[in-house]
Amino acid sequence: MYTPPQFLMKDHEEKVIFLKNNSFGILFSVHNGEPYATHIPLIYSVEDGREFLLGHIARANPQWSDMDGQKVMAVFQGPHAYVSPSWYVERDQVPTWDYIAVHVTGKLEILENKETELLIGDMLNFYGKDADISNHLREVHFSNMIKAVVGFRIIIEKIEGKKKLSQNKSVETQKRIINELITSDDRMSQDLGGIMEENFLKNQTALT
Repeated sequence: MYTPPQFLMKDHEEKVIFLKNNSFGILFSVHNGEPYATHIPLIYSVEDGREFLLGHIARANPQWSDMDGQKVMAVFQGPHAYVSPSWYVERDQVPTWDYIAVHVTGKLEILENKETELLIGDMLNFYGKDADISNHLREVHFSNMIKAVVGFRIIIEKIEGKKKLSQNKSVETQKRIINELITSDDRMSQDLGGIMEENFLKNQTALT
């Protein structure tokens, strides 16, 4: 991922927190010699000091048929928004787009049926929160659901993070951009503005 130094997410824990909070990603692999992508939830996990992404894909989806052993990439996107040059203090600026994204690369391994069953249970608990899943899924139905999916894990080799939040602009311009986003009618712009404000205050505190 192209990342100028000023936008690089250096802190590993920050990237892990992002993955946990934005776990619906895009899995990219090569299928029949062509790029192929599927939008799926992926759970970050650590076992014996090794980092993994865990997920499953529909058995009817042809992507899984040749991705075992492949080096794959998973892309995760946070809130993003258009930034108008009219918001800048500086003149002769260009429009841009601010966003946060994390890319994970690693080797993918297909799971055995029993491992997939345990994975599905973990994912139901993760996303179901306090819901009593067992009351909603009969044993037969759960068994049929397992047969319809293919579980996998990605052995993480690299996690890249980019946080483009106009932090390369002047203090006054950053304040104006944050205000424009926070007061926007668009929910995603508001969310990004809140993150930018938090990041801005953190950076200002570090400078004092």
